[in-house]
Amino acid sequence: MRENTLKRRMQAGETVLGSWLSLPDAVAAEAMAQVGFDWLLIDMEHGPAALNEAASMLTAVRTTGVTGIIRVAWNESSQIQRALDLGCAGILVPVINTAEDARRVVRDARFPPLGERSRGGVRTTLAFATDAMTYFERANDEVLVLVQIETELAVENVDEVLAVEGIDGVFVGPNDLAASGLKRWPDVWIGDEAYMALVRRVAAAARKAGKVAGFLARDAKMAVEVDALGYNFVGVSGDVNIMTAAAKRALDEARAGLQRAQPAAPEPPVTKPAAGDPFDDALEPVRRRMERARLQESFVRGLFREGAVLDPNDVALQWAGMPNKNERAVTIAVLDALTAAGFLGRDGDLYRVLRVPD
Repeated sequence: MRENTLKRRMQAGETVLGSWLSLPDAVAAEAMAQVGFDWLLIDMEHGPAALNEAASMLTAVRTTGVTGIIRVAWNESSQIQRALDLGCAGILVPVINTAEDARRVVRDARFPPLGERSRGGVRTTLAFATDAMTYFERANDEVLVLVQIETELAVENVDEVLAVEGIDGVFVGPNDLAASGLKRWPDVWIGDEAYMALVRRVAAAARKAGKVAGFLARDAKMAVEVDALGYNFVGVSGDVNIMTAAAKRALDEARAGLQRAQPAAPEPPVTKPAAGDPFDDALEPVRRRMERARLQESFVRGLFREGAVLDPNDVALQWAGMPNKNERAVTIAVLDALTAAGFLGRDGDLYRVLRVPD
């Protein structure tokens, strides 16, 4: 029977990197798999993939040797057992708040004696290159079963959830965890100590239990930070975000190249805003750089919310998609100019809003 090497690697202390598949398309899934991720997750909770589409995506991913995982739509038998019968190497079950919720997962995801999963289906034997009885005897050891910790209540109960036999680990849903405390994501990352305490609490509990700790990072920088916190099953963005960011960057670079290729023309005069607006005055030294990079002042103003913490990397991602060095430099120059004018305060690599413009 084909072994789930992803589980073995995490058991040996390795951090494995993956990504999210939201596009319900086998070609897109195979293209993502060719990049070299350790695992890819087909999202059937928030993604539009139907069961037959997920089956084709799993097959496409498996041709590359990447481990295919499914996030099921909900914690119920009809969702869990049908996903497992597709032959996925693991599942992620959303919204697990208590040990009882976790025991329900085990009941549906594990064969006896741990659970009550029904034997059947043909794709499992194909996916694991084995016969039906061997799959039945070994699936409890080979299939990865993770549950999502997405609320403050779930964090309170994380030790009890991890203690449930048959649960291989937990996975933080960072956006919903912030929402459960009525906070904005990703504003809370690094800058909100109460939120970060919850994130650290989950990693510590998983480490103590000797189980997997998972997290979906927005970008590579956050993935490195997540690994440093003790998470070993780390997602890096997703297919839609990666595609759109790369497309925007390619388009912007092409447009910039076309402009450079055209005969030089006098630059239009910079339109100075009406006098008397301190925010406009603060941006004046960097206004031409903003115009060249197409960074809109309206976007910059929109960042200013009382008490907000701004990470320049996140800001650049928001307006530039997949920012290049120049776009990151413009972002920092703008934030520094607003810091000099007293609108922001510098805290290491972060900027804290001190004053909201009129």
